[in-house]
Amino acid sequence: MKRSANLILLIITVLLSGSSCRDKSEDPKPSHEELQAAILIGINHHRVSLGLTALKENDILDRIATEHSANMADGDIPLSHEGFVQRFEQASKETGASAIGENVGSNYANAAELVKAWLASDENRENIESDYTHVGIGIADDADGNRFFTQLLARI
Repeated sequence: MKRSANLILLIITVLLSGSSCRDKSEDPKPSHEELQAAILIGINHHRVSLGLTALKENDILDRIATEHSANMADGDIPLSHEGFVQRFEQASKETGASAIGENVGSNYANAAELVKAWLASDENRENIESDYTHVGIGIADDADGNRFFTQLLARI
């Protein structure tokens, strides 16, 4: 039993660190899909450790979050929650969500750093620990390769 728990912790650590089997000199940054998966694992690991249910990923929330990240990466808006009311209305209309929270960030090298920063912020941690049921994670890169992250949490 202890061996199984240690194996699970090792897998989570590898995923959160953004590590993979490929040569890092070819692609030093994890893909958006790898980051999304690792962020979801990190957030759900935290929630489950508190006795909360794991969040389910939602494709509609992923799309809305990605649009916001792209707007920040393109410089259309600053790193912010600008336009949150419109994202809330869109997500409510398309998913039936009754409540939505949002976390944003930029320039984190891997999922572990981002999750750690969100959990260190009272407002972001409160979103992560709230009674949301679903999550969408969006990532976009600017022209210089800086990454912008949006996490939409929803009660559906």
